[in-house]
Amino acid sequence: MNTDAFATDPSSPSWEVPRSFDAYTMIYPSEGRTVSTTAEIPGLRAKILSEASNELERMCKEDVPLESLQTFLSGWETSSGSVQPNALAWFNYSNPVGTTVRNGRKDLTRLLLARGLKPDDGIGEALAKIREDGDNTMLEILIEGGWDINAPVSNHTPSVMR
Repeated sequence: MNTDAFATDPSSPSWEVPRSFDAYTMIYPSEGRTVSTTAEIPGLRAKILSEASNELERMCKEDVPLESLQTFLSGWETSSGSVQPNALAWFNYSNPVGTTVRNGRKDLTRLLLARGLKPDDGIGEALAKIREDGDNTMLEILIEGGWDINAPVSNHTPSVMR
């Protein structure tokens, strides 16, 4: 994936805000027109990011090998080796870290955190799963990956340390 066509800063006019995507609002080029970059079609960047986010979510829900997720994420890397910022915003929107925590996939959780993905408001459900299992290894992985245990779990839930 050539990530150059995607914005790197939320203040950019081409930044695509993560959202549910309605494919029927797509504007397709007229028949026979060649499209050289995603910037030529309004909404195409959002469609690509939405589809990629959905694919990441699917992979995190299913029992995919670690290598498959590594390959997927490497397709979204910039030349500096980090996940493209606009893609990262979309990927975080679907809470893949929470999904891998709930599914007990320590390997995938480590990889997602190492690539810059963060737990979002949905982490509360995942924390309940950790508590239910009685295995604190996943909690340690989250903390080592940069999750702030003292931060509120969501807008409606205080930190787990309260």
